Amino acid sequence: MSKEVKPKKKKSLISSIMILCMIVVILTAISVGLNTILTIKSMGETAYDTYSQAMDEGYRQEIKSQVQSTISVLQGEYDKAQAGLKTEEQAKEDAKEIIRVMRYRDDQSGYFWIDDTDYTLIMHPILPEQEGNNRYELEDQDGVMIIQEIMKVCQSAEKGGYNEFSFTKADGVTVAPKVAYSQIFEPWGWVVSTGNYVDDMEVDMAVVKDGLEGDYNASMVRTDLVSVFTIIIALVISFLFGRKIVKPIKQIQNFAEKLSEGDLTTEIDIRQNNEIGRMAEALSTAQHNIRGLLQDLSGVVQGVNQALEKFDSTFNNMKHSIGEVSTAVESIAGNVNDQASSTDDASGEVSIMADRIEKTSHEIRTLDDNANDMKQLSEKSMDTLNHLIDVNSRTRSNIGAMHEQTELTNKSVQQIKVAANLIYEISDQTSLLALNASIEAARAGESGKGFAVVADEIGKLAQQSASSVEEIDRVVEELLENASKSVDIMKEMTESVDTQVTSLSETQKIFNQLYKELGNVVGAVQSIDTMTGEIENQRGNVTQTLDTLNRLAQDNATVTQETAAMSCELSQVVDDSGNIVTDLEHKVEILVESVSRFKV
Repeated sequence: MSKEVKPKKKKSLISSIMILCMIVVILTAISVGLNTILTIKSMGETAYDTYSQAMDEGYRQEIKSQVQSTISVLQGEYDKAQAGLKTEEQAKEDAKEIIRVMRYRDDQSGYFWIDDTDYTLIMHPILPEQEGNNRYELEDQDGVMIIQEIMKVCQSAEKGGYNEFSFTKADGVTVAPKVAYSQIFEPWGWVVSTGNYVDDMEVDMAVVKDGLEGDYNASMVRTDLVSVFTIIIALVISFLFGRKIVKPIKQIQNFAEKLSEGDLTTEIDIRQNNEIGRMAEALSTAQHNIRGLLQDLSGVVQGVNQALEKFDSTFNNMKHSIGEVSTAVESIAGNVNDQASSTDDASGEVSIMADRIEKTSHEIRTLDDNANDMKQLSEKSMDTLNHLIDVNSRTRSNIGAMHEQTELTNKSVQQIKVAANLIYEISDQTSLLALNASIEAARAGESGKGFAVVADEIGKLAQQSASSVEEIDRVVEELLENASKSVDIMKEMTESVDTQVTSLSETQKIFNQLYKELGNVVGAVQSIDTMTGEIENQRGNVTQTLDTLNRLAQDNATVTQETAAMSCELSQVVDDSGNIVTDLEHKVEILVESVSRFKV
């Protein structure tokens, strides 16, 4: 008892096409989207850097112009003293008080202070208690000698310049990095200074940075939406295109299954100027050729059956004639006159047999011609089947090429994964660097707070990079999984093509068997023709014997013996012919059984 084979689960070809299209679209969308996001991010960083530089330059120009305005106030008071409108001491005191209350910026946080060239503090609106103190040794938390550096730039050819140091803010408590501009008023030997705190500038720049980040996030959202919309459109297009491809293939599959089952009544109508259309046309041509061959074969079978019926009738007549000849021989022994009469009757029967043998020979020659035509049609059908098998082989080769292309895609995805792992390692090193920087900033105390902020931002950037790499890894794994599914689907497609080739091979075997049976029919027909010739010869012998009986009517005993011998010989010939006809009937039954498997 044969073991039952469970049918394999079928997968739709349209699903395979959709999956392949989706993989290509997703890879393209990821590449384009990633390039767009990186471009927008780079443009945002460039704009932020440009804005930072412009803001820093604007702040520097602002404090320089404010100091120059303050110098003009000193110049005005100096001019009044020179004009005698007030004393120089009174002018200096008035100038100090005017500058003490001077403020700039919207929040009135900008102020001025005045140092003498001998390092004595002349005026400071935030630290009035230190006025009159010598600040030569004034040092900030980073070791910068503040007043000494200010005096150095004021002694240059430009009589002024910028300095960077940490100083107390307007609240009198907070110490923060500061960019200052100083300029000397030479008539009095006063150095007027003002500055901007770096954290104030960073607050303003943070607002702009937040705006750029918001635009960047919005661009990312738009890019994601466009990618999703593109994927949806690609899914719809791939579904419609796949259905258009699969529909004629399904028709061809159903047609081939019917053909392999022997059903030649179905029709296929696919009008496409491509490999599918040509394959359908070849199958349809093969079906029509097979149908014509079977119809011709059915006609031949009918002709053979009719010939066999005629053979049976002829052999019966021959047996009857032989019986009559035997009766005549017995009559010859009793009465010579009856012998002559019986001989005439036998001659008439032999003439009838001659006519029938001639008709039989004609039918056999016709049957032989039809059998040769059937062999030619069978050879044409075999050529059509071989062409169909070649088409299926090329289809399998194309599927193999698709399989190799998918393997190349897998290799590219593996390279992306290697690059992602490298980024992940870089993010780990960056996180370690940020941790070390945070530790060093903590050791530096107040002076390391600014560096700690930078280290924290680096750490966040490393975490974001690690998260992005994990997302890339997840996408790569999905791509690998989908590619593996595509490979499996291609394997199943190959198996389907192999199944079709197997079905065509079975059909080819059937035609080979049919061709062999046709050869047997041709051989049997030729055997019948040979036996008919032998019967014709025997008929001649019978006629000659009867003539001899007429001529030798007086030699009854001799004629009787010869006639008896000829009757036995003729009986043996008839028996042999009957056996040949029986064998031919058996072969015709086999041929009819083979043809009956097909529905025409």
